[in-house]
Amino acid sequence: MERIDNIYSQFCDEIKRVETFLHTTQASYIITDTMLPQYSTQDINGAKKQLHSITNRDKMSYCAADRKVEEVELVCEWVSVEEYAEKEHTDITSVQHMVENNMLGSVLQKDGVTYIVWSPSEQKREHNELPELGKKLFHVKVSQTGVSTAVISDPSMELSLALTNQTPDSMLDFIGKANTYLHELCFTSIWSAFEVFIKRLIYVLIEIDPHKMFAQKKIANKTMSYLDIFQKSSELSSIEDLKNYIVSLVIAEQEDGHQSIHSLINLIKDCYLQGSKPYDTWYVFNGEKKQTSCSVLLTVKDARNSLMHDVLSEQTDNPASKESFNAINEQTYTEYVLILRAIADNIVSLLRKKLST
Repeated sequence: MERIDNIYSQFCDEIKRVETFLHTTQASYIITDTMLPQYSTQDINGAKKQLHSITNRDKMSYCAADRKVEEVELVCEWVSVEEYAEKEHTDITSVQHMVENNMLGSVLQKDGVTYIVWSPSEQKREHNELPELGKKLFHVKVSQTGVSTAVISDPSMELSLALTNQTPDSMLDFIGKANTYLHELCFTSIWSAFEVFIKRLIYVLIEIDPHKMFAQKKIANKTMSYLDIFQKSSELSSIEDLKNYIVSLVIAEQEDGHQSIHSLINLIKDCYLQGSKPYDTWYVFNGEKKQTSCSVLLTVKDARNSLMHDVLSEQTDNPASKESFNAINEQTYTEYVLILRAIADNIVSLLRKKLST
C-alpha cells in the first residue's frame, strides 16, 4: 500500500507545483496591471528601444521554423528573342536588331537559339553575376525572429514593463487573454498528471497482485506471436522488462479509443475494486456540494480534448460536454481540478480498503 500512497503523493505534489506556477504568474499580472497605467505609451516605447539596444544579437537562439519568407522577386533570367519581345511588348525584329548592335548586354547561343538577359535593368551585370542558362536569379526577403538575453544591471520600472510588449491601452485585453492561456496550460498539465497517476497505479497493482488482472478473460486470452516474442527477447534484458512490456500492452489497448482514461479506471475497477464506485464521490465548489460521476469526468476529458484537438469525444451523449468548447477560465479550472483530485483520492481510498482485507 505504501507504493500506492507514494504515487498518490507524487500526483498531489505535481498539482502543487502547477498551482504555485499559476499563482506566481497571476501575481505578476496583477503587479504589471497596477504599475503600467502610471507610465505613458511614450515612456514604454522609449524603454522598448532601450531594451533592443542592449540585446545581444550575436548570441540569438533560433531554428529554421523562425524564418519566414516575406517576399520573392524574380531578378533576372535567360529568355529567347521571342520571349523577350513578348515580355517587353515589342516586335521580334526590333529585339534582333538590338542584339546585333550589342544593346541588350550579354547574349548566349545554344542549339541555334539566341538567349538574352531579362529584365532590361539587369543587363549591365557581369557575365559571372548571371545565372546559368535554364536557371533564374531571385531576390528573397526573409524575416528572422529569435530569442536572446539582455543583461540589465539596474532595470527601471519602464524597462521591466516593456518586457510585456504592451501599452497602458492594450494591457487590459492582454491580461485577460494571458489569464485564459495560463489556466488552459495549467489545466492540461494537471490532466496529464492525472493520466500518469492512473497508469502508474496499474503498473503497481499488477506487481502487487497480477492474478486479479489476468483473471479477466479479455486480458488473459490475449496472445503474442512467435515473431513478437522473438523480437522482444532480443530487446528485453530481464523478466522484469518483459512484465513491464506486457503491462504497457495492456494499458495501450485500454487507451485505444475515445474514452481512454475511463477504460483505464474501469480496468482498475474490474480487477481490483469489484463492487466499488471509483467515479462516485463529492466536492464543494463555491459553497455548493456536488457529486462526481463517470459522465462528470467525461466532461472534464472533453474539455481537455477540445483544447488539445479542438474536437469533442464522438462517443459521448453528455450534453454538458458541449460546455468544454468554452475557454478554461479561473472558475472552470478550479472546478475541473477539484473533480480530478476528488476522483484520484476516492480511487486510492477504495484501494486501501480492498487491499487491506
